[in-house]
Amino acid sequence: MCVSRDYLTPNRKGKLHTYVTAQKWLNKKQRDAIGKGEWLFEDSRLWNLDSSELQPLKDFFLVNIVSD
Repeated sequence: MCVSRDYLTPNRKGKLHTYVTAQKWLNKKQRDAIGKGEWLFEDSRLWNLDSSELQPLKDFFLVNIVSD
């Protein structure tokens, strides 16, 4: 508790930026592009949309958003 009042937790964008730029296979040009807003969303090495952790979100979308 004594640390929590003096420690600022990073925001989600900061965490995401840190995760992406920490990937060892990225070259300097790719890291610089990420810093300018090009997040490489199409790269499956970064974003596994088939992850089982996403299933509850997919189920929610199917029930609430997808129409027949």
